[in-house]
Amino acid sequence: MISDLGIPIAFHTDGRLNDVIPLLLELGVSAVHGCEKQANNLCHLVSELGDHITLCGNMDGVFLSAAPPEEVSDGTETMLQIGSSSRRFIAGCNTSPQDYIPSENYRAMANAIRNFA
Repeated sequence: MISDLGIPIAFHTDGRLNDVIPLLLELGVSAVHGCEKQANNLCHLVSELGDHITLCGNMDGVFLSAAPPEEVSDGTETMLQIGSSSRRFIAGCNTSPQDYIPSENYRAMANAIRNFA
């Protein structure tokens, strides 16, 4: 298995992760991206699986595109408070960057991540 070579494996998927993560762990996957907020309870994922696999994402792309920057900052801080309870969490959007998301919202998310204590 490639993970036996010490090469981390990241996997992207959409939707609910509860049933998928055990299979990904069997396959040697070390990180899963797309912890969609609308489909997953980040608190549950972190507490039940956060010691076994790196969780990436959780900032909803629709929210990121429509919310004012202040709400994006607050939402990012909430995501970080939950995710940071695991040493295996990477904050970010649960989708790839989209051109319809205002740049000030990306900045608000990035600044909240940078300033999180």
